[in-house]
Amino acid sequence: MSSFWQQVPFARLLLPFVMGIICAEHHYLYAPSSLILLAFTIVALFLWDKFNKKIMRDHFYGILFSMVFFFLGFFCFYLKNATNCLNHFSEKKTPYLLVQILEKPQKNNLGYKSEAIVIAGLDSQMSAKPIKGKLLLYFKNLPLGTIPTYGEQIVIKSDFHDFSAPKNPGAFDYKKYMAHKGIFQAAYLTNKDWFTTGLNNGNKMMQWVIFSQTFIRTCLQNYLDTEEEIAISEALLYGYDKDIDAITIDAFSKTGTLHVLAVSGMHVGMIFMLLGLFLKPLERKKQGKLLAALIQLLGIWAYSLLCGFTPSILRATVMFSFVIVGKQIKRGGNAFNSLAASAQFLLLFDPNMLFNVGFQLSYAAVLGILGFYPNLYFLFTFKQRISDEIWKIIAVSIAAQMLTLPMSIFYFHQMPNYFLLANLLIIPLSSLIIYLGIFLLAISWWPLAANYIGILIGFLIHCTNAIAKWIAELPYSYTDGLFWTPLEISCFYFSLICLLVYFSKRDVFQLRIVLGIMLLLQAQTFYLNYTSSQNKKLLIYHCNSHSLVQYIEQSKAYNFTDSIGYLASKHFKQNIANNMLKNGYHSYQNIAIDSSNTLLKIGSNRNLLYWQLSLVPIGMQLDYLLVVGNKHQDLQQMLANNRVRQIILNPNMSRRKRAKMLDIALKMKIPVHDIAESGAFELSL
Repeated sequence: MSSFWQQVPFARLLLPFVMGIICAEHHYLYAPSSLILLAFTIVALFLWDKFNKKIMRDHFYGILFSMVFFFLGFFCFYLKNATNCLNHFSEKKTPYLLVQILEKPQKNNLGYKSEAIVIAGLDSQMSAKPIKGKLLLYFKNLPLGTIPTYGEQIVIKSDFHDFSAPKNPGAFDYKKYMAHKGIFQAAYLTNKDWFTTGLNNGNKMMQWVIFSQTFIRTCLQNYLDTEEEIAISEALLYGYDKDIDAITIDAFSKTGTLHVLAVSGMHVGMIFMLLGLFLKPLERKKQGKLLAALIQLLGIWAYSLLCGFTPSILRATVMFSFVIVGKQIKRGGNAFNSLAASAQFLLLFDPNMLFNVGFQLSYAAVLGILGFYPNLYFLFTFKQRISDEIWKIIAVSIAAQMLTLPMSIFYFHQMPNYFLLANLLIIPLSSLIIYLGIFLLAISWWPLAANYIGILIGFLIHCTNAIAKWIAELPYSYTDGLFWTPLEISCFYFSLICLLVYFSKRDVFQLRIVLGIMLLLQAQTFYLNYTSSQNKKLLIYHCNSHSLVQYIEQSKAYNFTDSIGYLASKHFKQNIANNMLKNGYHSYQNIAIDSSNTLLKIGSNRNLLYWQLSLVPIGMQLDYLLVVGNKHQDLQQMLANNRVRQIILNPNMSRRKRAKMLDIALKMKIPVHDIAESGAFELSL
């Protein structure tokens, strides 16, 4: 009987392929030399296959094959991103760009946002030059009748900006996030900056998607009462969650049920089962099984298209496709192998998908269910069906959480404590809402019946939201402020594998490995605590309209700010709090700065003047001068009357004032740090 590892050939190919993608993303290898290595590896593999008759059992053959897939992963990533940059519009300067809208524009704080593909560059006579690339467009102050539609071709001014790198340490890297989508620039357009050509060459399938989504929304608007009901229904039916309010999103996030509002494998499975149920009579006829399989395939792929081909739904769609095809050719496959094959298929198509959080969480959840659910489920047996179904939901939730929890902590720094209770109550309700939503769409032509279904859906949505908010408000409903490093996550997963091997084979050596990992992590914790206790650091963050000076000493952070309320804002949590968690600064003291010039003591022998008024002090020796705000300030007079070692410019001042300050500092030969351009000021003391 073959071993588990022999039953999952795609898993053996996927691991080196993924390693190649990661190496390419971090530029660990030089592309041309890697191409040479790939060629040599393929030649060596061919020669070994030709002259060695024991190849299938030879470890060297396996190493060569793994190397081929490693370099293949590297080059898939490299070629995908090189293609995005080939003949790019940013390298060909033209006054205008002809672009095509790639999606239905979405409303946001700036107006409307949409991705677009560049078709050509246009000169002042509107002569076209073939160039390409993708661009993120922001439309400001658009009247309702002038919003561009999907597929529409418009001419825009060639005035675009590169995405900036994070301005604060530990902040979310939006530039890298967009680069993985092949987008490196954004353009901000007013009504004067663009005009339509009147042409629309949008993909017919995408036009069908937009038509279908519009039809669904219209049906929901006709039979549901509130915007909240419509927004939740849209999220459950086809994954559009942009209209859900922040309070509801926060409640589902804190209860560990946010996955319910994102279309995932559960939704594809429901469509798969519904189609299978309705196609049962067809399977009894001659050639009916083949026709039913084709309809199922078309059905799940059409639904995947309707939901926008998100990574989680693509994973489920590809897996169910393998199941359908395997059933037709009478080949039952290993579920782990099918999971690996689906990942291999998707990453060959788009290697950047590996860095998508939804992709990672989706595969982690399914892998956890496949690996742990059977053993968990058979721990207890229940004779009553209701008890058994409840235990199934609990076992599935625990199994999925075992592998997704480390990622959730890594990305979101929080852990839901009542996820079992939340999943037990919310998953059945959300599943019922989905089925009723599909039924509502099917009978939308019959208003009398559709009205009653709409009332029932609205009631169930209110129940679901009420449960999520109730659980989120319970004491200790979630734990936040968590931070795991990639090393800690890797150790967690490796320990989990060792424990699985121990329980299946009773190999005591695996327990020794787990103990060694625990000791290693404990030693790392002691080391980090020691280094952070010895740390002395000055940080001045990029905060746009506010200012935040942070002094760290012995693991405690002193936050000097002109707005205490800012420290509870969303911007602070997304851009600054992560850096504090990463460095282990859980203890902090917030100190308000008033509207006067303030001298801050930094450690035992340094000082910083928080300069925000026109008033110029005399005879001071300043280590750091932080210039704040847009009031008139005479920097030349400040430097003439005081000794200043370094100037720091806060970003909450006009570009003109900043340029003037930079010019004066350059003439006076005094070091200057412009936070708006260079990001946060960081100095170890």
